[in-house]
Order: sequence, then structure tokens, then C-alpha cells
Amino acid sequence: DVVYGPAPSETYYWVSQDAPYYDARTNEVYINFTSTPKDLFTLQNDQVTATNNAAWNILQPSDWMVVRATETGTDPVPADWNTWRTNVRAYANTARDNINACTTVDELAALTLDFPKSPSESV
Repeated sequence: DVVYGPAPSETYYWVSQDAPYYDARTNEVYINFTSTPKDLFTLQNDQVTATNNAAWNILQPSDWMVVRATETGTDPVPADWNTWRTNVRAYANTARDNINACTTVDELAALTLDFPKSPSESV
């Protein structure tokens, strides 16, 4: 049997596979990984860009509501959608602040993005 150790994310670390070793007591071959953190500043910039892109992609399908409200002046964006859009932008701002506050690659790798659900997804 071959037993693999946990492999860190190649998004945040340069990962190399260690030489396999055989344990005669368990009759298993073990393979582990060595990781070296990538450049924190570059990763932070990449994560900020990804957060901005995620927010844009999340908001874009409902942009038509804002355009219609602006153009017609008679059909406002529903309050729950306005609130949600505001919350998405606020969440993205907080996420960017959290990304830039990281002082190690491990801290950055532990962050997760969990944008608010739209009113249509919340139902």
C-alpha cells in the first residue's frame, strides 16, 4: 500500500514530492511533500484581484435592475436586492482588508470567501 501525506495547496506553496520510503513494520510505502511558501505580496495582489473579479461576477447579473431604475426613474431596484448589492460590496471591501492584513502565507491560505447569497438564492 502507498500512503500519501497531506499535500499543501499549490496556489500558496511551491510543492515537491519527497522520496518514497518503505516501512517494513506496516508493509507500506509513505510519500510526503515539502512545501515552500510563495511570495506573500504577489499572492495578496492575486487574491485582491480574485476578490474584485468575484464581486463583479456576482453583481453583474443584477446590474440590469440598476440600469433600468436609472433609465426609467419609475421602476426602482427592489429593497432586498439593493441591500444585497450593498452587502456584496461591503463584504468585498472587508475581504480585501483581511487579505492585505495577512502577514504570512499560512494566514492568507486560511482565508475563505463566502459572499452573501442573492435574494433569489436565499429563498
